[in-house]
Amino acid sequence: MMKLILPVLSALALVACGSGSDAVASPTNLVSLPASQLSWTELPNSGGVKYANVQGDLAGHGNYEAFVLFPNGLNNPFHVHTQDLPTVVLKGTFYAIVDGKRIEYPAGSYYNLPANMPHFSGCETGDDCLLFQYQRDHFDLVPTTPEAGGASSANLVSFPAKDLKWTELPGSGGVKYANVQGDLAGHGKYDAFVIFPNGLNNPFHVHTQDLPTVVLKGTFYAIIDGKRIDYPPGSYYNLPANLQHFSGCATGDDCLLFQYQSDHFDLVPVKQ
Repeated sequence: MMKLILPVLSALALVACGSGSDAVASPTNLVSLPASQLSWTELPNSGGVKYANVQGDLAGHGNYEAFVLFPNGLNNPFHVHTQDLPTVVLKGTFYAIVDGKRIEYPAGSYYNLPANMPHFSGCETGDDCLLFQYQRDHFDLVPTTPEAGGASSANLVSFPAKDLKWTELPGSGGVKYANVQGDLAGHGKYDAFVIFPNGLNNPFHVHTQDLPTVVLKGTFYAIIDGKRIDYPPGSYYNLPANLQHFSGCATGDDCLLFQYQSDHFDLVPVKQ
């Protein structure tokens, strides 16, 4: 039997059932990319690195969000990026060597490399590495040497999966979150992992901010305009603000999600 949940979380500024926003968004603005629908392109002269854009263009200019498939055993000698590079690891073990120290990032990890910080990086032998990265401006990779200097590693945001700190949302039926930047349960911008128990559901509701989400584990789903969309691992969606939907985690594995918003998270119940 499915478990239904509408979290009553004062910290997330939830409102009483039926008092949702009067402005209802159209599903035409939904960005919906189950893993099977991603379109992959190989980066020239990259040794087999491929990317799949979900918004914008990793190989173009301006904001973008994209999955990246990095072959196991491949590495990038010392280099910098001229923009901060936040990244989520979905599969394989990626690593970075920073200030002579090697940091391993297995599946379920997060890092944000500061602009102009020299580092050496690659994917361990074994599974290919599936990454998700998102930047405010274009992606680049500029070769350098350790001796050349650059930005300090003091601003590196580094969360191997084992270092995440999990907090259960009160009254949520077991939903947990782990912040990596900002605070999902607070105000303002945040980036966070979320564990959503399998079989748990949120009846019809809206979010008052766009909600981009990456699925790392389990199968999350959304029902929009009477149609159910399944999002297995390696999927991405961006729910427009005030889009009415029903969502949950299918039975089987718990769902591990990564979500990030430019303002606070909320969930506003609506009547059908």
